[in-house]
Amino acid sequence: YSTLILPLLPFFKPKEIGIYMMDINPVSFNALKNLYTQNQMGGYVLEWIEGDAATFCTGERTIHLMISETMQNALKREPQVAIMRNLIPQLQSQGIFIPQEISVDAYILDYGQETRRLTLPGFCPERKYLGNIFTIHKEQLTQGVSHINIPAYQSRETLNYITHIVVYKQ
Repeated sequence: YSTLILPLLPFFKPKEIGIYMMDINPVSFNALKNLYTQNQMGGYVLEWIEGDAATFCTGERTIHLMISETMQNALKREPQVAIMRNLIPQLQSQGIFIPQEISVDAYILDYGQETRRLTLPGFCPERKYLGNIFTIHKEQLTQGVSHINIPAYQSRETLNYITHIVVYKQ
């Protein structure tokens, strides 16, 4: 539902910013159109596109900023990587893709400590970093197979993927 751009639109006039809205899911697509219509924001939308961002071609459209709100934890179930690989090369040379970087790292976590982190302000659990599994950003759209060594660990510990996201700059 374009949660990143919608709150910013009142700071611009429709002639100052033009948006191409895309969604592959017909129910979400119609809800998005209704949301913009009901909030009188439809004037900002240059084109409504019901399609797949992982295969979409921008064609003659000039795109300076792309925002993809399609991410689940550890990049599962959503085609975030495929979308980034498809759309980033279609940006203007100085264009920005949001999020700017996504990385998935492997850790051994102690769930007792992780639970304390949620209940004790300032508590920082000890996490055993094992290595980077995957990173994608504008300059790195492909990556080979990652290998990590998984050490022996205690029964209260588990192997986990943690997704780090850089939305913009830092």
